[in-house]
Amino acid sequence: MSKIHEGINCDVCGVQNFPGIRYACLSCHDYDLCESCQQRGAFSKTHAPYHPLQPVATQYDFVQKFQHSATKEFQIYRCPHCGQDGFGLSALLTHLKAVHPECKNRVRCPVCVTFRIGRYGSDLLDWSLAFHIENGHMGFNTDVEHTFKTLQYAATSYSRGNPSWSIDADGAICSICTAKLGTNGDIYSFLQCGHGFHRSCIDSWLENNNLSCPICLVPK
Repeated sequence: MSKIHEGINCDVCGVQNFPGIRYACLSCHDYDLCESCQQRGAFSKTHAPYHPLQPVATQYDFVQKFQHSATKEFQIYRCPHCGQDGFGLSALLTHLKAVHPECKNRVRCPVCVTFRIGRYGSDLLDWSLAFHIENGHMGFNTDVEHTFKTLQYAATSYSRGNPSWSIDADGAICSICTAKLGTNGDIYSFLQCGHGFHRSCIDSWLENNNLSCPICLVPK
């Protein structure tokens, strides 16, 4: 579970792999600030001080913050157009459609930025943010849904002291077969308790053994 922003460098002071909060500009291509530079108001000529910044926690800090939360959506996103923050994913989409329906400004996606998903974690969008969120993040088995579920699973397992979970780069472990869960949303399944397994493993378990989770025994 990383305590630093691996592979990220501050575009002002140049520090790499820094801890604390990362501030990602939602108006500039691949522009990030460390916590120290943001707090002292430092910025380079390619960035304007009024540009909205998306605060991004490290994996470790994220899990620490949300380990006891039962929320299905993390209310952490900032609107790149007006700077209003505190949105969950669906609330951000509603806001964009209601307040910025005609906005054509190219921006970075705050969701991609937060979870470092795909090219729009650094690049500016080629189409509207509302279209991107609705078609890229709201559907079943999208990258962001998988990331949400795995991070929520990490927080749940971390708070329960479950040793089967690792949020490092190699991902989660299926405690039934002990192999990696992987990142393909088509092959995993999450029960209501939050524990995740390979779909084939948990289907077989529920069929042949119980109708409850093999880790916590909560009914499916």
